[in-house]
Amino acid sequence: MLFIKRSTYPLAFLALSAPALLKASPLLQGDWNCATKFSRPEGDYRLQAVTQLLDDGKFVSNGTLYAFNSLIGAEIPLAFNASGQWQKSGSVISGQVTEGDISTGYSFLDRLADLLEDEVRKQPVYSTQIQKLNKETLVLAGTDQQAIECVKATAQQT
Repeated sequence: MLFIKRSTYPLAFLALSAPALLKASPLLQGDWNCATKFSRPEGDYRLQAVTQLLDDGKFVSNGTLYAFNSLIGAEIPLAFNASGQWQKSGSVISGQVTEGDISTGYSFLDRLADLLEDEVRKQPVYSTQIQKLNKETLVLAGTDQQAIECVKATAQQT
């Protein structure tokens, strides 16, 4: 189990729940199914998770981080969960993951999980900008312009 005290943008994009934003936009309350892709020196990643936005300014996120392994030509799934809080200023959302875990289930993948943890600890604050928000869709962009696309969980059920 890995404890994540700080967050990088791609791993913590799911960190979305501040009281000021929730009061200003009740559209954000609830469960969001989100996805993004990103690359790092050690490989390419795809993240899919459900983030629950709570009305007390906290968030809880659970999902799967897929690491592409070029040696075998396949994605390796890593369980991902995080919790924390965030702040909103204008259309910018920033925050910090206070607890988290990346687990592989396989000892031979522990080094990969360690690399991800090291990267997370190097960047203590994340920042995203709201590109689109309505009752069914949330699109965010980070400083590296990678899109984070989210669909409200209730919207997918209808």
